[in-house]
Amino acid sequence: MPAIHLGIDALLEDPSLVRDARVAVLTNYAAMTRSGIRTADALIDACNVIRLFAPEHGFWGDVAYLEDVSADEYRDLRIESLYGTKSSAALAPRIEQLQDVDVLVVDLQDAGARYYTYAATLGNCMAVAAQTRTRVVVLDRPNPINGIDVEGSLVLARPFVSFVGQYPLPIRHALTIGELARFMNATQFPPCDLEVVRMRGWKRTMWWDETELGWVHPSPNMATLDTAIVYPGTCLFEGTNLSEGRGTTHPFELAGAPWLDEQRLASTMNRLDLAGVAFEPFCFRPMFDKHAKERCHGVRIRVTDRNAFRPVRTAMLMIKLMRDLRPALFEWNQKFYEFATVPAIEALTGSSDFRTIVEGGTRVELEEWIADAEQRRLVIEPHRQEAMLYDVGPRAVPMTRDMTDVPSIGVPMGEA
Repeated sequence: MPAIHLGIDALLEDPSLVRDARVAVLTNYAAMTRSGIRTADALIDACNVIRLFAPEHGFWGDVAYLEDVSADEYRDLRIESLYGTKSSAALAPRIEQLQDVDVLVVDLQDAGARYYTYAATLGNCMAVAAQTRTRVVVLDRPNPINGIDVEGSLVLARPFVSFVGQYPLPIRHALTIGELARFMNATQFPPCDLEVVRMRGWKRTMWWDETELGWVHPSPNMATLDTAIVYPGTCLFEGTNLSEGRGTTHPFELAGAPWLDEQRLASTMNRLDLAGVAFEPFCFRPMFDKHAKERCHGVRIRVTDRNAFRPVRTAMLMIKLMRDLRPALFEWNQKFYEFATVPAIEALTGSSDFRTIVEGGTRVELEEWIADAEQRRLVIEPHRQEAMLYDVGPRAVPMTRDMTDVPSIGVPMGEA
């Protein structure tokens, strides 16, 4: 297997993009060179870094989701926060924070799902950089759950646009962070001056554990590759009053609630005979978040074949069946959620359809809707493939339509 050189490694080999420039860096503790040096340290030592930016969860990844990130300091540099819940203006740099910057370097590890907010933060930075004429250099990193498998519907238009659905992307998009940057730059106006520093040695078929790179959890609850594999599906539980295992040692790998029957739930799910997954009866007690300190009865999701497993379809069917087992106790999350103007589940799924079917439809109707969403998703393929930097191989999804009917929906600052 060829050694993978990350974008940061390539930049350090040839730093001409940042030489003699005033540089700002958007990154966090998890972005490292292939040899284990933190990107922030490597760049501070290699060029004139004048400012740092941190995404959701903060530079050290010690801030919980939906909590404000405060400004911080690292090696005598101020770390400006790009995440706050009081105003959507907190999701992007202020004009004055980029006006004195020649190059904004971005090195963030994405998780492969549209909801993961680091890509939206990058897109917001690109929008401001277009105004200040600051060049944006994105250092590419692997998609940890491979660059082939695509799943889930699109977010195309308001009112479903939010910080967890800011661009017309499938839920599981199969793009790297650099490819996401190229895609976003093509779908918002005006585009910025963008350069993506490619990796060497990465193949689209690779899962993270095939890269020989060490896993550093990119956010507090993304502790393992196993978590990343199920996350594109089980993040949907954030839109409900069902626990997704947050507050346990296996977040997103568990699902349940105090009022469910774990044996019945597991047997019901297993009878669906879903590809690549089995469900084990499981009880757990979250230490925080939903149902804190209460015993939740549910299932543990055991992926048996990750290439066959479809996390989004699986989680949607789980939510439907868990709701139908105890409909009087099931609720949708109506609290503040990533500047969405619709309920959280609609922001996550990109429409009101899923919510409507869960409430009043049958499982068969849900299956049909999921299949239809897969077809509607193909509208994005030409633009998505244009953004790709790495060979797709024989498993490529065919291009079916152009993007002429897809609006530019990069969220302008102050309107997220």
